[in-house]
Amino acid sequence: MGRQFLQWAIMIIVLNLFIGFSVPRIDNLAHIGGAIGGAACAAVAELLGRRRSLERAGYAAIVVVAVAVAALQTAAIRETFPQIAGLL
Repeated sequence: MGRQFLQWAIMIIVLNLFIGFSVPRIDNLAHIGGAIGGAACAAVAELLGRRRSLERAGYAAIVVVAVAVAALQTAAIRETFPQIAGLL
């Protein structure tokens, strides 16, 4: 089961990179960052899932970090593109 999952994950990563290089205006760094962030969240969830007492705290921490990153990115977009600030 583990080997099949790894093969599937690699196939999805390669497919996303292929699409990113094939279609203009797609940011491959976003795909790579999403893969790294997803792997980090999965690793934390796996480690904390073994200790039920920490599981909820771990999930809460993941949500807090995700919200903080989204807020920082929104602020960066507003600064970079002031003409769309009203949309965010």
